Amino acid sequence: MRRYTIAAIPFILLVSCAIQLACSGGGITQPPQTYDAAYAPRNFEWSVGNERIFLNWDPVPFAEGYRVYISTDGVKFKLHSGATIVPSTSVIIADVQNGKPYYLGVSAVGSSGKETEIAYPGGTPDAEPITPTSVAPDQYLGVPPAAPKNLQGYAADHLVHLDWEKNTEPDLKDYLVFYHHISATAFTQFPPVPATKNYYDHNDVVNGEEYFYKVQARDKEELTSPDSNIVHYIPMSAPPLAPSLVTAVYSFIDGGVILNWDKTTIESDVVRFRIIRYDITNGWEKFNPLLDTSIVTFDYPRTKDPYDPTGLGYIYIPPFTDRFAEHGHIYRYELAAIDKDGQIGLPTLPPDVTVPK
Repeated sequence: MRRYTIAAIPFILLVSCAIQLACSGGGITQPPQTYDAAYAPRNFEWSVGNERIFLNWDPVPFAEGYRVYISTDGVKFKLHSGATIVPSTSVIIADVQNGKPYYLGVSAVGSSGKETEIAYPGGTPDAEPITPTSVAPDQYLGVPPAAPKNLQGYAADHLVHLDWEKNTEPDLKDYLVFYHHISATAFTQFPPVPATKNYYDHNDVVNGEEYFYKVQARDKEELTSPDSNIVHYIPMSAPPLAPSLVTAVYSFIDGGVILNWDKTTIESDVVRFRIIRYDITNGWEKFNPLLDTSIVTFDYPRTKDPYDPTGLGYIYIPPFTDRFAEHGHIYRYELAAIDKDGQIGLPTLPPDVTVPK
């Protein structure tokens, strides 16, 4: 019995120690996890003042801080303020001279201590010179910016692009862009556009509807300029491409001219096709375009059969058979696609067709 008692003591002590270690966290310190910064900084914005450069950028995931680099030639860069890591996403560089161009770069540093590549406001080291400007304290104080000039742009597929001339005020903060839909009663403001940019893209607009735009400039005192000129645009998709591989062949069996074209190149927004037939039997030069012998528009891809007397039949196009062609005549055809916005694309002309007598 004594032998078993002695053997049991170490086991009990081990169990007791294990319970105490578990309750106290084991007394073992786990090493903290470290991470690399996800990527180099992006979306730089900057402004200048009297012997000052103000620079900011978007936060980088897992970044503990940032290193700012500066150069006077865009080639040789050195760390700004030594090896100091900037803890925020903005920096004020104060040891610069007015009228002298500087080039900046920023990297992100993760908790692992690893540094990302250096990113530059202009995309490349020497693309964006930033020049501090001396401004008299009272020169712009209380004076609103001038109205932005020459607002213009263009409309595209679900897009309106705007641009204007840059304002020259050194204390400029940003631009305020407004839009007004034809059905609305007032203008609506977009998020402010940084002073370093003089353009804006209005995405996801409705094709075929009219939009009006104007721009104001705003300075660092929050004073706003008068309105720019007002412009208006109607976004539209690009017209359809001309149909490809179009053929027109007379068929005795089908009793008409068969028109066919390539289905694989039909764009997704095409909803109809227009077929125009010209009778050029007596020469094309005598033809009056205002007297088209037939203008036929067909839904795509399933349309009513124009030759079904019941009006209940349907056909799939292409191909399409023109059964109104007369014997002994020469015809020229035009085929054009029509998109959902009602835009008619360029036509394709297959070779002329002679219907036998």
